[in-house]
Amino acid sequence: MQTATATIPGPRRARRALSALLIAASIALAGCGAAPDPTTLPDPAEGTPSAPSGYIYQDAVAGYAVTFPGEPTIQTVPGAGTDRTVDMALHLSDPYYMSRGEGTDEEVSMDFLVKALRNSVQSAGAAPADGTDNLAVTAIELEGLPAFTADLTMPDGGDATIVVAGEGNRFYQLVVIGGTPEERQAFFDSFELLG
Repeated sequence: MQTATATIPGPRRARRALSALLIAASIALAGCGAAPDPTTLPDPAEGTPSAPSGYIYQDAVAGYAVTFPGEPTIQTVPGAGTDRTVDMALHLSDPYYMSRGEGTDEEVSMDFLVKALRNSVQSAGAAPADGTDNLAVTAIELEGLPAFTADLTMPDGGDATIVVAGEGNRFYQLVVIGGTPEERQAFFDSFELLG
């Protein structure tokens, strides 16, 4: 079993960690609240397995799995304007990885996804990677779900990529700050729906 170790981040690492948290928190602030279904709570006796290429994080409530380079830290964050919470998985190494999945109060539409992506970018103080004022949002598919992605430049000058996906009343957000384009893509490619 892999264990997590805590390190005190330097100024650049602290800014990147804060950016990752701001990106994730922006969804709740944008009114895209979470509504986990209590009938699908994970069995606490079930562990999350380690994979040779990383640590497979499974969120049975949101119904997804993704492979981190090591064991992520799980933070419970509030849903928008409610007493409900959602789990956010963070691996605060370099690069920084974040995933979250939520049940939403409203139907996830293409407009919902684009709004969530744009709010994430603004909350983090990031800029489009191409140096313009217009965020280039690309429509993609993530594990068969409609999705959008954007490449960014973080306030510290680092590169980042955000992917948002969803369908029905489920919403997913994946973020990688730093690393190479190949490292970021490998994280997104590891995403899979459960059940």
